[in-house]
Amino acid sequence: MRGRTVAELGPMNQPFSLVSYDRDGQEFLLVSNTRHPLLKIAAASIAGQAGLTQPMSEPGAPLGVERETLDAHAGVTWMASLDRGAVVVVQNDDGEQRLRTLEAAVL
Repeated sequence: MRGRTVAELGPMNQPFSLVSYDRDGQEFLLVSNTRHPLLKIAAASIAGQAGLTQPMSEPGAPLGVERETLDAHAGVTWMASLDRGAVVVVQNDDGEQRLRTLEAAVL
């Protein structure tokens, strides 16, 4: 089996964690990373996304599968699924590390 790149998340950006959860009967992925707030991706959109083979034409422009930036959840580093409806996160909040549970309804 060979993987393919389906999303460019930005230059100089490294993912920390990837978790899945369910909301309103759909599966979503959350990606925490070094440069952006949480990114939310509908899992169903990945299968239909062609592999990316060209470099970004405009630095910072979204490329590939559609994603939503969850600005209210900036500073999240590590995540884990608590269950299919909640995610536990470590979030940097004004220099303090906080352990929080995020319910799927707010994501």
